[in-house]
Amino acid sequence: MRRVIRLIKDLYAWVRGGCKISKSALYRLAICFGCEFFDSTSLRCRKCGCKMKYKTKLDTARCPIDKW
Repeated sequence: MRRVIRLIKDLYAWVRGGCKISKSALYRLAICFGCEFFDSTSLRCRKCGCKMKYKTKLDTARCPIDKW
């Protein structure tokens, strides 16, 4: 349930911000690949539970431990 609420908040902020796709999505994803909380088999963050393949593209999304 916590993951769903976090996703809804991220999507809401993204829509309010104009639905912009981050130009730094690949850079963000590269940071995630080097993070200790990243699960490379499911491409999820163990801290927030989000699929990072998608979250890194949301311009308004933020890393739960402030790496980007």
